Amino acid sequence: MNIRSFTHYANILFVVCAVLFVTSCGEDDTPIIDPVDDGVLLGDGFYLTQDGKDLTLEADAAEAVALSAMIVEDAGYGCQDRTGFIGGYAYLNAANYTIVEVVSKEVMQTVGGTAGTKEDGEVDCDGTVITYTLVETDDSGTAFAVPAAGLYQVTHDLDRGEIILYHIKKVELTGGALDANLILAENKLDADGGSWTGTDVTITDSWWKLRFNCDWAIDRRDDPAAGHDFTNGYVAFTNLGGLVEDLGSDCSNLAAEPAIYTVDVTWDPTDSWRMNLTKTGEVAQVVFPDDYSWGIIGSATPIPDWSADTDLVYEGESNGVHTWYIQMGLVAGACKLRLNDDWGTQIGHNLDMISGDLGNISGDGNGGDIVIAADATYDIRVKTDNGGESWTAEFIEL
Repeated sequence: MNIRSFTHYANILFVVCAVLFVTSCGEDDTPIIDPVDDGVLLGDGFYLTQDGKDLTLEADAAEAVALSAMIVEDAGYGCQDRTGFIGGYAYLNAANYTIVEVVSKEVMQTVGGTAGTKEDGEVDCDGTVITYTLVETDDSGTAFAVPAAGLYQVTHDLDRGEIILYHIKKVELTGGALDANLILAENKLDADGGSWTGTDVTITDSWWKLRFNCDWAIDRRDDPAAGHDFTNGYVAFTNLGGLVEDLGSDCSNLAAEPAIYTVDVTWDPTDSWRMNLTKTGEVAQVVFPDDYSWGIIGSATPIPDWSADTDLVYEGESNGVHTWYIQMGLVAGACKLRLNDDWGTQIGHNLDMISGDLGNISGDGNGGDIVIAADATYDIRVKTDNGGESWTAEFIEL
């Protein structure tokens, strides 16, 4: 192994150890060392710091942003750890910054680089193409510029040698549990924290999350079609789920008792992201099977742009089995079945859920798109024998 390779892998190993220390202090807490001692007043780890700050001074050290381990996307919209991938949230000034590595109260290296603007490939809440700042890092210590003051998601990937500064301009609630996506009203936002509110928010018994700029993720893979292997790059989340009182990028959806709420979201440098739900009203309960409507959607259907479902008809109940039915000509393409025009309950290519004449039907077997290889007409039935707790779909080619 040459010296360059040894240094690269040694740095990755250090990140793993340093992240464990930083994470133990809280997601965004900056671990300050007793100022009685000499040296940098920070614990071991990586920190984003404004250029020119003196980290031996308590006030300057307190402004440093600790970067801790963050997860990235895995196949099937799952989550996975990525060695050497760290990040955090911070209100940044329109100024120059670097990332420093601290070991035993000494700055071991200063990471800087060349900053440029990249397009995300998606559009934001206003229909504008989303951009972010990408810093290609080097060990020169050259500070990179933050283009505008504001709240940022900051990530640093050691393996690829890059930093992403993602400017959070809008905070949105989205998901099948909501009547419609809702951009929360910003109450305040500065270096001390921010708060956003939504009123008369109806939340039903389905999936929902919080996301930034009406955007789900930043795809930094070399080849998206090649999957989520470490060597292909990564997909960084720009959404939060988990627990209402402690939001995080852990892939799980948010959950709440179906009701009408006032939703308050807060961010601050210490507690990071939190949500408070104040119940203000009740919602009508969904009745089985009257309020259940199955539809089929996708490029293989008569509405090929995935913009709308074609509804199945409820056939009724027989021997405890409830059935929804449609006869449809499908063309070569892809499709899925979903409940009530929402992705919260769906049937994709999962061999535990679909049956029948599958000679021209394929997929990943894990719930991805149902792929139709050739044009054909099918009788399609969706069934449940347990009141909607689980579902199956049957395709019979005519």
